Amino acid sequence: DSMLKAESPADMMLAMKRSDDVTYSLPIPSLSPSPTSEMLAAYGPVQVELRSEKMKGLKKMFKSTKLNASAIKLQL
Repeated sequence: DSMLKAESPADMMLAMKRSDDVTYSLPIPSLSPSPTSEMLAAYGPVQVELRSEKMKGLKKMFKSTKLNASAIKLQL
């Protein structure tokens, strides 16, 4: 009964059991937030030069108002 039971090493690090059966949690380090669409939009448009006919065809498909998944799969 004195062994820690954890499903993963991370669980073991987060929950530790003292000899007096008091469980406490270690502080979780703060993670930096992932970039939001607003943050990415601040960079502006990206210019890509497509050289192959295959990629040019894909560009036309992606710019169309209605995406055709079958046509995209065939193009790839």
